[in-house]
Amino acid sequence: MSAAAAPADAKAKRKRKAPKALIAVFAFLIPVLLLGGATAGHFLGWFTIPFLPKPPAKAAAAQAEDKKEEEAKPPEEAPKPAAEAPRPAPAAARPPQPARQNTIDREKGAEAIAEVWGGLKGAQLAEISANYAPGDLARIISKMDARKAA
Repeated sequence: MSAAAAPADAKAKRKRKAPKALIAVFAFLIPVLLLGGATAGHFLGWFTIPFLPKPPAKAAAAQAEDKKEEEAKPPEEAPKPAAEAPRPAPAAARPPQPARQNTIDREKGAEAIAEVWGGLKGAQLAEISANYAPGDLARIISKMDARKAA
């Protein structure tokens, strides 16, 4: 390669980089300017975009127009109440409803607690289990891993 060819190659490399940067700038700048211009045009009232809120000037004009329409209407007569609907029977006259009975599956509960307690250390487990009744504690410990239960 000659000495004259080297500077020409350097210029060519620089020229290739510049258009890529300009393309990136314009790819970002043009959409932003278009969206900004469209939004400004909408709020200035030049045109409307359906999914944007009404421009403040048009919204105020629409509210004033609604108020004028309401004032122009003659006042309506109050509607007469229809025949009174029958009232429900008092609580004393209703038949008593059976109370809900919560069914507790103690075995499932013991298994769930045993699973949680299986991840605790001995000191924490001793502190927590101190508040349990002996029957409940025996049920839970029987469901635990044998190494942890000991």
